Amino acid sequence: MKGFFPIWQKDDKVWIEIPVERLDQPFFFSYNISDLIGERFAYASQMGRRHLVVFHRLGNAMQLIAKNTRFAAIAGSPAERAVRQSFSDSLVGSAPVISQPHPDKKSVLVDASALFMTDIPGYSTLLEAAFHINYGLDRANSSFVKVRADESIATFSVRDHFSTPRLPGIIAPNNPFAPAPPTTTPDARSFFVGFVYSLAALPEPMTPRVADDRVGYFTTTSANYTTDNALNPRKHFINRWRLEKKNPEAPLSDPRQPIVFWVDRNVPVQYRDTIIEGILVWNKAFERIGFSNVIVAKIQPDDADLDTLGLRHNFRASTIRTPAQLRDAAFTRTNGMTGSVMDYTPLNIALQNERQGEYVMSGLGPYDYWAIEYGYKPLAVKQPGGEGAALARIAARNTEPELAFATDEDVDAGP
Repeated sequence: MKGFFPIWQKDDKVWIEIPVERLDQPFFFSYNISDLIGERFAYASQMGRRHLVVFHRLGNAMQLIAKNTRFAAIAGSPAERAVRQSFSDSLVGSAPVISQPHPDKKSVLVDASALFMTDIPGYSTLLEAAFHINYGLDRANSSFVKVRADESIATFSVRDHFSTPRLPGIIAPNNPFAPAPPTTTPDARSFFVGFVYSLAALPEPMTPRVADDRVGYFTTTSANYTTDNALNPRKHFINRWRLEKKNPEAPLSDPRQPIVFWVDRNVPVQYRDTIIEGILVWNKAFERIGFSNVIVAKIQPDDADLDTLGLRHNFRASTIRTPAQLRDAAFTRTNGMTGSVMDYTPLNIALQNERQGEYVMSGLGPYDYWAIEYGYKPLAVKQPGGEGAALARIAARNTEPELAFATDEDVDAGP
């Protein structure tokens, strides 16, 4: 299979071809959990971690190294040397080179099973934490389910077998620290876990957007030690999708590339239209900032890559409406039952002899529109103060009652 990293396969054997020009060049690596056992947070269809990585050859070994992107300084500066010495990269995996360099391309082959059947996610630790039993990866009974490659990505779907030679003889169900074997498998000593590993080319760099605590996004943090004049070297950037207008001059334009939401193929058919309708309602928030048809919803194929819009919980959103407003279905359809769908509110059930409003939230709330504006609105960087000043003006609206926001850290902090 030709592609970004060509894949060779014969029967149950799989090899990765590493082009010489790819050595020590960064690319994107991620893993997701596709299949699991369905208890104690060991659930299927979970996103795993992702790294900026390189393939580095050391003798006859091909190392997959995660680069440390959390700390940086200007290339070639004394500070950069200090950062390299102070903050290590990590070895994700390693596999033997099993071929001589190709006579023309100079590429080499690597045993994919030696790389991807070694518990890269460290899942045995999670299993030990969940069940207090030591499960180990059994490589001999693990296998590749599917592999694919194209010009931008190589994907390896693996079925890993985890096992333990024996279960503890004494089980104490009332002791939270005692061993507690899985209850959903035919034999608690053995089960399979599915992982999907992806190796992808990096996209063109995009302009990052600085985070603000007043608006709830998941963030990426990086510390830059180029200068020691900064009070705090850490900067926080929101996690967001690349979104660019197809026609930058138009007041309302389709994006160059839409954001695709994949509906899990396991969702029952009778619920799919309703779920898709709920996904597409987010287009209303993007229309307010000049984008049309940003969100597209599709049923998940086998090779779909998942992610989300990146908004965090907002547990204050349900405080903005009065009981009378909650009983007014026309009002909540127009203005939202709460400030945000990210509050995950329960069913709205009226008391006896009171008017029944909407049972569930049927659209976006004012906070949702505001959060999307902060994260995705195209900003004219040539205006006074640049993008930072424009973002500050958007975030300054946080004092408006309908934009009330509190996330996990706020509600977990205690009284």
